[in-house]
Amino acid sequence: MFKWQDEYSVHIPLVDEQHKKLFEIAGTLENLLNRDDDILDDIVDCISKLMEYTKYHFLQEEQLMKTYEYLELDEHIKEHESFMTYLMEINFTEIAENQKASLRDLIKFISSWIFKHIMNVDFKYSAYIVDKLK
Repeated sequence: MFKWQDEYSVHIPLVDEQHKKLFEIAGTLENLLNRDDDILDDIVDCISKLMEYTKYHFLQEEQLMKTYEYLELDEHIKEHESFMTYLMEINFTEIAENQKASLRDLIKFISSWIFKHIMNVDFKYSAYIVDKLK
């Protein structure tokens, strides 16, 4: 599911590399579904990495938009905040009680959000910035 394809490229190399890293972390979560042992510690570790890297990526992306005076920056930041809020509100007790089902739900949400965000929201600012760079 989290396999990078060129169609996801925003044509800004730094951002594309960061998106690939997010795909990699999310893919690690997805790979946990194939294990039959207790995966709680690995889920928690992956979510922690995802939160940390997502925060870093969002700050970088927002700075880029500020630099080029992107007019829809505030709306974009709200999108970022909603995703971070979701991650911060993950119920680890629920995950511990039903690891696989909770992990599937988490992956479904992350997948939907990342793909929609890149393909719709990020593409808008990237077109704007790429045009400014010409």
